[in-house]
Amino acid sequence: MYCPNCGKEIKNKICEGCKNETVVTSTSSAEGNLEKIKSATQLMLENVTNFDGRTSRSNYWWAVLTLVGISLVGMILGSISEFLEMIVMLGLVVLSWTLTVRRLHDVGKSWYYMLWQCLFPPITLYFLVQKGDEGANQYGEPDNK
Repeated sequence: MYCPNCGKEIKNKICEGCKNETVVTSTSSAEGNLEKIKSATQLMLENVTNFDGRTSRSNYWWAVLTLVGISLVGMILGSISEFLEMIVMLGLVVLSWTLTVRRLHDVGKSWYYMLWQCLFPPITLYFLVQKGDEGANQYGEPDNK
């Protein structure tokens, strides 16, 4: 379960991030996944123009799942208006760039590694699926979600 105040994972009754006392209730797998998607999407949208910092592996992939859903909506809008589709897709490009840069930061790589996507995508994919650095690295503290 994640803290409703700061979004950090709650292991006990008290959140280690904000010291908020929270009643931990068990949730089904689907409810837990929905919470993860909400948390990752909220974090992604809060950092829409932020290329600094780090994004954990789980937050990255939950946010990517959200982006896939938004792109499907964009394609449906494309049947109504190409302009609407273009606006949605442009927004997705910006979101995916910032998200990917922060994910690369989590494994200790700079944004330059995104350039490999153009030449040889499996190299970038390799870094995106790696576990992030434990503790702080040159890009900051992990987001611990």
